[in-house]
Amino acid sequence: MSVKNMALAATVFGSMFVGSAYAQTTFAGNINDANLADGVRQAIAARPALTGDQIHVRAAGGVVYLYGAVDTPTEAAMAESIAQKVDGVRKVVNATTAGAGGN
Repeated sequence: MSVKNMALAATVFGSMFVGSAYAQTTFAGNINDANLADGVRQAIAARPALTGDQIHVRAAGGVVYLYGAVDTPTEAAMAESIAQKVDGVRKVVNATTAGAGGN
C-alpha cells in the first residue's frame, strides 16, 4: 500500500502512522516538543528533592509525559507541579511510580 497523500502521514516519537486518526505533526513541532521536554527535564533537575529520582520526560503536541521511579507520592506530585509551570506545557500526564526506588 502506498501513501498517496503525505498530509495524512504523521511522525510521532520516530514511528510513522498513516491516516487521519492521528494528529498531524511537523518537523518544527517535533523540535518544539524536544525543547519542551528539555525544559521540563531542566526544571525537575533544578529541584534538589528530585535530583536522584529516575524521572523520564517525553512531549508531544504540548502534552508532557512523566514516567519512571520516584521515592514518594509527594515527589511525584512535585514533579507534575514543576512540569505544569514550564512555558508551553498544555497538559501533564504523570505516570511516575512512587516507592519504586527512585534514588
